[in-house]
Amino acid sequence: MDKPNRHFTHVLENRSNKFLHAQIPDEWFLDKPDFDYGIDFTANIVINEQVTGLNFSIQLKSKKIESHESSVAISIKYSTLRLYNTRLEPVLFIAYVKSENEAYYLWFDELKIDLTSEQKTLRINIPKTNKLSLINWDDVTSHVQKRFSLKSLADGIKDLEYSEMSNAQVLAWSNYYGSRFEDAAFYFKKVLTEEQESASKISLIEGLSHSLYMLYRYQEALENINRAILLSGTTGQYLTKACILAEDGITNKNKARALEAKKIFSSYINEHDTNASCWFNSANALRYLNEYQEAAEQYEKGLAIDPNHAEAWKNLGSCYYEFRDHEKEISCYDKALKLNPKLAEALFSKGATLSFVYNKDNEGLELMMQALDLGEKAMILNFPFGYFWIAQAHKKLGNTEEVLYFIDKGLDIDPQNSSMLDFKTEFLALHWDDSEIFKSKAQDFFSFRIELDGNYKSLYYLIKTQDDVDNRTLLNYLKKHLSILQTIKLDTFLQSKVVLADLLSFLIHYDKYTQFRTDFPQSRYSGHLVSPHYYPAKEFLEIFDIIAAYSFSAAISVYEEGGDSYEIANKILDCLLSLPDLIILLTVLDDLTKQDKMEAVIILIREFPNVAIREFSSQLGYIVGRLDLEPVNTDDIISDKWLDQLHENVYNLAIKKFKLE
Repeated sequence: MDKPNRHFTHVLENRSNKFLHAQIPDEWFLDKPDFDYGIDFTANIVINEQVTGLNFSIQLKSKKIESHESSVAISIKYSTLRLYNTRLEPVLFIAYVKSENEAYYLWFDELKIDLTSEQKTLRINIPKTNKLSLINWDDVTSHVQKRFSLKSLADGIKDLEYSEMSNAQVLAWSNYYGSRFEDAAFYFKKVLTEEQESASKISLIEGLSHSLYMLYRYQEALENINRAILLSGTTGQYLTKACILAEDGITNKNKARALEAKKIFSSYINEHDTNASCWFNSANALRYLNEYQEAAEQYEKGLAIDPNHAEAWKNLGSCYYEFRDHEKEISCYDKALKLNPKLAEALFSKGATLSFVYNKDNEGLELMMQALDLGEKAMILNFPFGYFWIAQAHKKLGNTEEVLYFIDKGLDIDPQNSSMLDFKTEFLALHWDDSEIFKSKAQDFFSFRIELDGNYKSLYYLIKTQDDVDNRTLLNYLKKHLSILQTIKLDTFLQSKVVLADLLSFLIHYDKYTQFRTDFPQSRYSGHLVSPHYYPAKEFLEIFDIIAAYSFSAAISVYEEGGDSYEIANKILDCLLSLPDLIILLTVLDDLTKQDKMEAVIILIREFPNVAIREFSSQLGYIVGRLDLEPVNTDDIISDKWLDQLHENVYNLAIKKFKLE
């Protein structure tokens, strides 16, 4: 009876595994990953019976025979190589050849390849001079230490002597290499407290600093790297300090920290041959400081050295976003994602641009949500504003419930972010009357916003959500929340025929109006409003302020609806035609003769139009200048018809005021 045969590939794999295990130092041990994603074994380095935490990955290939005399050829998928590029620990290729009963090795980081290539597979030639049977395992340990040092901020790792370490030190470094930074920081602190005369004290401080840095505890990280600098002051320590400063500046919006980082990086770049990592970190500081052109140049210099740095491609893409070169921006994100398909920042940035630049809303939102699924914790710590972009995308798609859900998540983290607060204000202003639930949510939020920062738009919309607000209630609302209208009474509005409810939209852009009024105060008009026979009392000036604010806000709204300089100008002119209604509120001196009254009317007819014209010119010039619009000549805008109407209104109200009908 025929017996089952074991396939030759299984036999060959078994022999290669046995050969590898026979070469590994007795103290070391190999772990087999649960899933083989291009990694066959993890080799754990043990020194003096201490598990150091240092490790490297092994990709083991096996061949029956190799025809080339000088090398062994193996093929690796580019997707697998890109995975290696994202790993902290180094990767060792080992190719076992059965006919020679020998294996040959090559470190992945010794390959100089561009992983953004469109090729599917790469042929790698491993030199036959690299015999695994002759490898120096101490050199392997040194290589692994060096790679860990290069990929972290602890410069002293490469010089650690494990034979001289205490158990606590080994435990600290083991947690550090395993990226268990909370535990690593605990043990580093413990060692530094209990072993103050340790020969490796500087390296321990560096390890503590980097662990704290990875935990986003930047102030503590900075304090510790400064300790290390006082003890030795190596170039690597100063670069570590610059990295911490840059990240702290970016995360906590601390410009001073970013400027200090820029200074350190600049000094190093001017004096040394700079590696890719230094270019990258320096560029990050520049990008935060809005120095996008120089940042882009530095990202490109780093990528010329190491084209396989996914984060650098992503950040270069962000620079192209600022340049409005979105084709290059997307290309950079694609390269980043080819290198690391799970790079959340690249997924998110690409999604945002697809949605808000290319109007590919569903595709863009899908990418942003993928990014959120991959790294929401990091996003919360570093980029809570990302929830704003997700909310914006849902708004474009008409998903009202999702809009509020995500903007609230952003505000839970950064409750005073003005952009997110403004977005929620505008959104609820559009949807408060969709349902009673939305109305209640809107009223609660508008009330909160008013209490938080006195937001004028929220006051406007809160009033709009109220049922049947009478003039007295409306005036009380405004008196409670505004510095103006403090002396005016409801009867004053009735007397002037100015309807407060009709002017309420002055609140929408009242914050901008107050800035304008600082530059162009009412006192500029005192010469036109004061005469020997009358003067403007405070109530007059308060209503004047409301009409002017209404005009200003209406003009800004015209711009927001796509209006040009001429449409803005005409809106201001239309609104200011009501200013003569205030003449009735001027305070008249007692015991005026008829001649005095006639003289007062003449002065008003001559001077009051100048108030309206000067206010018009001031508002138009300010708005056009601030919005960088096309300048217009006021003489070309003010028509004879408008002037005639203004003079007629002034004349009629002046005659009425002084009872000369």
